[in-house]
Amino acid sequence: MTTKACVTLCVCAVLWGAYAVSGADFYDEGVMPVLQLQFSQSNWYTLLQNNYQSKTDLAATLTVDGVVYEGVGVRYYVQATAADAVGTLAFDPQGAEHDVYTHIVAYPHAAYSGIVFNEIMAKNVAVIADPQGEYDDWIELKNISEQTIRLAGMYLSDSPDNPLKWQFPDGTEIEPGEYLLVWADEDGGDEPGLHANFKLSSKGETIWLFDTIENGHALLDSATIEGLAGDQSCGRYPDGTGLMQVSSVPTPLEPNAKPMAVEGD
Repeated sequence: MTTKACVTLCVCAVLWGAYAVSGADFYDEGVMPVLQLQFSQSNWYTLLQNNYQSKTDLAATLTVDGVVYEGVGVRYYVQATAADAVGTLAFDPQGAEHDVYTHIVAYPHAAYSGIVFNEIMAKNVAVIADPQGEYDDWIELKNISEQTIRLAGMYLSDSPDNPLKWQFPDGTEIEPGEYLLVWADEDGGDEPGLHANFKLSSKGETIWLFDTIENGHALLDSATIEGLAGDQSCGRYPDGTGLMQVSSVPTPLEPNAKPMAVEGD
């Protein structure tokens, strides 16, 4: 006897927090928005099957109730429904719907960002204390534009799998040419000061700055630091515009010093 099956590719486009739907409502068509995924490659299904665990980009355009998002992460699983009396289901991977295949695509990039990562310290021993008197990792941002930039609703992250890891609170802003420190100390509830819910690794890592939901969570800036010794920072030189380099001396909330490589020039 031959058993027929109906195979469905269930695709969930990751909007990085744009929509929050409870588990009970996940399959309610009256609650979920209408999603449309458009892949530029005609063989997109084969590419998903062959590359589901790779980081090869597979560009997709997502439309949610008429709103277009460029460059989205895709999670998917395959559900097969047998043509028998009870409609037996089979899933691939077997742990679906909790375990799903993932495909990582490029983040949408902002055409211009007036705010940049300017200096980073991943092992603060005695350079500058936070408002609570603790010497924690810190991230310095600089407004290189001529306008006040409101950061409320923007996000910092040290994880490509969780780009909306820490959100700037309401009222956060930077005046033109000014600096702002974020303490990377996992003390997100501490006040005063801005305290992210992650720490930095002195062995090296990458951090990202993402825009608000209104601007599609576009990537505004990213910075990769190599291994840093205690009280050693990595900063842009020239200040605000140059490449990130190991600084000759840390300068939190001040213009960056020359990098070690050109000290004495």
